[in-house]
Amino acid sequence: MTTPDDPDAKKPAKPPAEGNVVDLSTPAKRKKAKGRILQEKAKGTTLCASGFHKWQIDQRKQFDVKAGKLITIKRCRRCGQTKTRAT
Repeated sequence: MTTPDDPDAKKPAKPPAEGNVVDLSTPAKRKKAKGRILQEKAKGTTLCASGFHKWQIDQRKQFDVKAGKLITIKRCRRCGQTKTRAT
């Protein structure tokens, strides 16, 4: 008799994974597979890569000592890119 924690217990065998084979037996699986495919397709064309950043004002540094001016630092929420503007 084997227990669930027994390493010798037989587990059902998984079918072998063959390349890009996708199980589309149910509508839910088809929708999930389509989402994954579209996500991979759009990987290089994200909003930030196209120049559409989501700017948020960074409150940590507000004064440029060298120039002696107030500055506004904006940081993109998605990619972390910064943009500085003297006010």
